[in-house]
Amino acid sequence: MSHHPALAAVSPQAPLTDMFFEDYHHNGALTQGYFTSYPIFGIPRPAPTPDHWWLPAFLRLDSLSQPDDYRWQLSLGAVSTFGRRFYPGNTLWRDITAHPNYDAFWQNRSAVRPLRGVTAAVLVVGGWFDGEDLYGPFAVARALRRNNPGARVSMVVGPFGHRGWTQTGSARTMIGKLYFGDSLALRYQREVEAPFFRGHLKSEGAGPPPDALMFDTGRKAWRTFANWPAAAQQQRFYFHTDGTLSRVRPEPASALRQYVSDPRTPVPTGCEGPTLTDFTHYMADNQRCFDGRPDVLTFQSDVLTEDLTVAGPISASLRVSISGTDADFVVKLIDVYPMSGDSTVGDPTAPAELAGYQQLVRGEIMPGRFRNSFARPAPFRPDQAQTVTVALQDVLHTFRRGHRLMVQVQSSWFPMFARNPQTYFANQHTAPAASYKPITVRVSTGGGDASAVDLPIIRGGRG
Repeated sequence: MSHHPALAAVSPQAPLTDMFFEDYHHNGALTQGYFTSYPIFGIPRPAPTPDHWWLPAFLRLDSLSQPDDYRWQLSLGAVSTFGRRFYPGNTLWRDITAHPNYDAFWQNRSAVRPLRGVTAAVLVVGGWFDGEDLYGPFAVARALRRNNPGARVSMVVGPFGHRGWTQTGSARTMIGKLYFGDSLALRYQREVEAPFFRGHLKSEGAGPPPDALMFDTGRKAWRTFANWPAAAQQQRFYFHTDGTLSRVRPEPASALRQYVSDPRTPVPTGCEGPTLTDFTHYMADNQRCFDGRPDVLTFQSDVLTEDLTVAGPISASLRVSISGTDADFVVKLIDVYPMSGDSTVGDPTAPAELAGYQQLVRGEIMPGRFRNSFARPAPFRPDQAQTVTVALQDVLHTFRRGHRLMVQVQSSWFPMFARNPQTYFANQHTAPAASYKPITVRVSTGGGDASAVDLPIIRGGRG
């Protein structure tokens, strides 16, 4: 950003660019999964200390001894309660809870806006399963290309968690039970990163990397693109009251499905129980245990007769009404594996484990209060229909022939994200425990405003 004349090449890797949309928030929803990390950043240390300063004793004794993070975090109570109890002097906690909306405090701290006048070569790197900073790489790459037409910008996104492309200790590249290939991080370092810097710093190399080198997480192969997002055809998949997901036009206007969202029993983050630092596995976790929960709506396509490649950002349009004044909305796009098992998409040494696996391809949370503006939230009027757009992060994923597409809709995703009390407060972080109340959520599946998900589809799919 300082435009130093000696800067020839730079590689922003998992860049944290805007904490309202990544890391400590997703679209303004508080990331409660970061609960134990606040002492690292928000407690000044005036002098060196031999103490285990970054994780206070109360957290070591209370949290790390708990085999069930879901129940332990639920026992902490409301955000306002555990904030006062654990972090009364934490500056980071104070700033976050004092600025619940996308105000000047957050806008002025965005690292995207100053990316102008860049002349150095840039290699932006990210991981499809980075639960911490997936927003940043795409925001940085788009801003660089938009604001610096002559800049040399390349982008690489692989099947990695946070900083996974730097780790070479394992020969098998895996996310949970999902296998993507051998030594992919090492190959990236040898074949992309090292030649990039040699080429620009020593005039050695085989030319610049492609504009976009992206890993298809369904086909399990690298693909190159002249631009990202790739040129795609937007296809709308509608929700139907019988639980189907299809391109068939919506039903009559009165059609809907509903569920009761109760913050006392929020939907868990993962089927197998998230740990305190599980910011990778939940990004591709099996969603099968949620299919059938009374507070989760499921919509599923027919079996695919040909491969379907989704490339780029995904958007869901929800036409909803709620019985309360506030709610969050979580949308998940899921790849449903055939019950026969499928060694072409899973670990070939254990295909049986993946029979019927429901892989989370992309999921995101959207506070309904921000449906019109992140800077100016607004309550819902009970039982009045509103449209909530949920922007999901980019993907490159091929749904293979014989698989199905699935979409799940819910109003909590805990403890990765803090519970919405579902009673509107100007500052949600101050809501008392008594304000956490169940509500009924109705999702329209009919008429001109029928709920749907828009997928960017491209042809082909070979690496």
